[in-house]
Amino acid sequence: MTQIDGIATTDSRPEASAERLQTLLEAPCVVRLSRRKGRFTACIPEMGILVSAATADLAHDEALSLREARIREFAAEGMLEELPTLGVAQACAPAQESLLSRLKVFLIKAAVVMALFLYMLNSISSGLRDSGYILEKRLQGLANWTPDKVEWHRERAQMIAEKLGPTIRELMVMFDRAPQRAGAQDNGTAGQSAGAQ
Repeated sequence: MTQIDGIATTDSRPEASAERLQTLLEAPCVVRLSRRKGRFTACIPEMGILVSAATADLAHDEALSLREARIREFAAEGMLEELPTLGVAQACAPAQESLLSRLKVFLIKAAVVMALFLYMLNSISSGLRDSGYILEKRLQGLANWTPDKVEWHRERAQMIAEKLGPTIRELMVMFDRAPQRAGAQDNGTAGQSAGAQ
C-alpha cells in the first residue's frame, strides 16, 4: 500500500500507481460546451461527466473538478489501470463550435470534388469532340479515294485473308469445345473413310 496525495493505493508497484495517477491528472482533455435555454452544459464523454451551470466558465470548471475527483476515486479503490489515458493532444478548454465552423471542412471537400468533376467532364467532352473531328477527316479521306486506290486496298485485304485463313481455321477448331460437334465430325470422317473403302 502506498499514499499518493493522501490516497492509499493497492498496486503491487506503488511507483507505477503514483506515475499513473499523475499522468491521468495531467492528461489533456476536451470539455465540450453547449448552450440551451440560457444555461451552459459541459461534457467530458470519456469520463461520463455532464454538468450544467449559468456561465460557460463555471460549467467548464465544474466539469474539470468532477474529472479530477473521479480519477482520485479510482485511485482510492486501486483501480487506476481500469481508466484509459484520457484526452487528446488538446488542452482542457471550452470547445464550442458554430455551425459554419463544423461545416467548413465539408464545404471545402464539396468544392474540391465539384471542381474535379467539372474538370473531368470538360476533358471527356473535349476528347470526344477531337475524336469526332479526326474520324470525320478520315471518312472524308476515304470518300475521296480513286477507284484504283480502292481496288488496290481490296486486293491487299484479300491477300492477307488468304494467308491468315488456314491459321484462323485451325485456331477455331482448337477453341471449339463442343463434344457433339467433335462426335459428328468423327462420324462424318468414319463415314467418308468407309465410303472410300
